[in-house]
Amino acid sequence: VNFNYYGKTKTIFQEFNLDKKEINFIWLCSLILIAVTSFWLIYGWLSTPAGFYFLGLNSLSPGDTYVYFSYLEQVKQGNLFLKDLYTSESQNYYLNIFWVPSGLMAKIFNLSNLLVYQLARIFLITVFLFLLYLFISYFYQEKRKRKSFFIFLISSSGLGFLLSPFLYHFYYLTKGYANWPIDLWVAEANTFLTLYQSPLKIASLGLIVLIFFSFLLAIEKNKVKYSLTAGFSGLLLFHFHPFHIVTCYFILAAFSFYLFLANKVNKKDLIKHLLIFIVLSLPPVIYYWLLVNFDPNIKIKYQQ
Repeated sequence: VNFNYYGKTKTIFQEFNLDKKEINFIWLCSLILIAVTSFWLIYGWLSTPAGFYFLGLNSLSPGDTYVYFSYLEQVKQGNLFLKDLYTSESQNYYLNIFWVPSGLMAKIFNLSNLLVYQLARIFLITVFLFLLYLFISYFYQEKRKRKSFFIFLISSSGLGFLLSPFLYHFYYLTKGYANWPIDLWVAEANTFLTLYQSPLKIASLGLIVLIFFSFLLAIEKNKVKYSLTAGFSGLLLFHFHPFHIVTCYFILAAFSFYLFLANKVNKKDLIKHLLIFIVLSLPPVIYYWLLVNFDPNIKIKYQQ
């Protein structure tokens, strides 16, 4: 995609009639979100007493966070193929391409795992917001609707905070956090918590948006470059978040089936774009199928 907005080349911004004010609006929202979601980190670092360490944990997926740090540490030590460091069981190394670039950056610039983790999150917030606004612009031509929907998506949450005072003694204390309202402990529950918690989750949500966005463009404009974009996005997503294989395959198959029955588009072109997506995104599916069938530890994780 050519982002030379002020040049003569037609860009994706111009294709969806995004003007300079809208682009500046996205930048402003990015800065505000980065500040809001990073304030607690800055406070933690500055207020940590001498002789203590700030771990950078919050109440959202604390166990997951240190697994990610262990991946970064393994890459810093020169290992591109990773393993689970939180078990003494014999296991095979496996590839997780998401953490390799961040780990290499941490190694080259001698950064801590926590710092490079948060820098990756900050960078991906901006990338995701531009992608999200473009996706919204596909559906809405009116700029006021675009901005309103955009703000709603990046700032809204659930209603769990209203129920929490009444449920605290009955659910949280007796049955544990897993019975707590989902918007209070699951980072993927809404966009804001996703941007707040993890670069992995931001990348995952961004690639899901890019898959659906590109597939819509491929169908509407009948251009292979868009179905190729969807396919390569699926290739990346399924490699580090394989459980979204079901999500994306099912939704795109159901959507294509609807278009096929309703005679909304040329059926040959529809099948062509769907097959391009499936073929390009298939390698991780095969890779994890082999792991599940030949690696006992991965099989147990899969069953869980």
